[in-house]
Amino acid sequence: MDAVKSDFYIYVHSRLSSGEPFYIGKGRGKRCGSGYRRNPHWKNVVAKDGGFYTSFIACDLDEDFAFLIEMEAIDKLRRLGTRLTNITNGGEGHSGQAPSAETRRKLSESLKANKYIRTVPSRKGGVHSEESRRKMSKSGRLKVFTDEHRKNISVGLLGNSWNKGRKNGPPSEETRKKIAAAHIGLKASAETLDKLRKCHLVPVQCIETGEVFESALVATFSLGLKHRQQVNACCNGRVKQVRGFTFRYPNTLA
Repeated sequence: MDAVKSDFYIYVHSRLSSGEPFYIGKGRGKRCGSGYRRNPHWKNVVAKDGGFYTSFIACDLDEDFAFLIEMEAIDKLRRLGTRLTNITNGGEGHSGQAPSAETRRKLSESLKANKYIRTVPSRKGGVHSEESRRKMSKSGRLKVFTDEHRKNISVGLLGNSWNKGRKNGPPSEETRKKIAAAHIGLKASAETLDKLRKCHLVPVQCIETGEVFESALVATFSLGLKHRQQVNACCNGRVKQVRGFTFRYPNTLA
């Protein structure tokens, strides 16, 4: 009968950039430093960091015991929120095997004595509980921004598409008033209004003046408004007013 080999070990591969573990493996000999037959996820992490650190959880194990430690280590790190590149949960080839009480005791003592496993701080990739989600949601809703904070946000948005091409940032308040006044002053000529009146469109009425216009477009040009869609939206109840005017379709008035 062949003697049981006790030259297996459990190793950890960690990222060069952060020291965070990303792989748990079982091996012997030079397996811990080899990149042969690794999964694509493992290869991507190593390629990104340009290498990896290797440390050991347990050494001089027989294969059965090594499989159990591997499975327990993977499970424990994942429960701590560590993102591992392991495709399986470890222990391949021993599905359905029930370890004895003595083996379980050895496994427990081995993991408790390993400082590395018990002090992994990472929470990346972890799943928050429903209670944590509710607390974070409530915290976000109750957050109040100060005027200074709002100003900083506005400055930070200067590079967005709305301000694209503006060398000096958004227009000043004075410029905004001038733009608004220019739009209000724009009115169509008598000839243009006459052409619009010949169109078969739905008439609208301005509540404030009592005047009935042949269409929302005629009302827009007559009152110096900006968009006829706003007049239609007011008639349909989607907005309350358009530049201080309220509009309704005549047949909907009481």
